[in-house]
Amino acid sequence: MSSENPASRPVGARDGISPARQLYLQMMSEVVAPRLAEFGFVRRSREFRYRSGLYLATLEPRPLRRNPPREYGFGVHLGVSFVPEGPPWFWHVGLQALAPRARERTGDDSGRLARWTVEVGRPTGPVAGDLLAASSG
Repeated sequence: MSSENPASRPVGARDGISPARQLYLQMMSEVVAPRLAEFGFVRRSREFRYRSGLYLATLEPRPLRRNPPREYGFGVHLGVSFVPEGPPWFWHVGLQALAPRARERTGDDSGRLARWTVEVGRPTGPVAGDLLAASSG
């Protein structure tokens, strides 16, 4: 029986995760999360949160429904909630239309998620850079 902690293995060594999802997870943990932390966001499970007084801003990456093994597509939901004491939240509003660069990616003001894709064999830096630029408006 191995005493190795599975969480300490490199991202590429995780069992049961497609190579493209491994790239996505690595990009999120090594590039996106530290950059958002510089702006004051805190990572909570799958989303990033920024609290300012009675308001909570959220940035939540969401996988597309079907991803082939060598590609991992995802969108980002932007939102804000009024949270005087925490859940239950009084209201929550999606802010997709307020992020101009994300809106350019969808081509409309419908509020649907802008989408990005990481691919095996291609650098993730440009994807992370575009995601951060679009999410910052």
